[in-house]
Amino acid sequence: MRLSIIFFGFLIIGQDIIAIEQKNLIMNEKTFSGPMGMGLSKSYELEKKKICIYNTINGQKKIILNNNEDICPMKLNKQD
Repeated sequence: MRLSIIFFGFLIIGQDIIAIEQKNLIMNEKTFSGPMGMGLSKSYELEKKKICIYNTINGQKKIILNNNEDICPMKLNKQD
């Protein structure tokens, strides 16, 4: 019982450390606002990739562009 509690504690601490390390890698974070809060809401660079987060009627969607020099489209395509 004690061993499982200790292991669980290390597991939680390990996840926190990974989240902190990943947060330190995020660069050029930008937020956007659109009509009624829809469309592109946030973009940032993580390593050599650009992450684009969109608010849609069905929730948030994330697109990952392979080149951090690319620009996030302001609107999602209908098929996405």
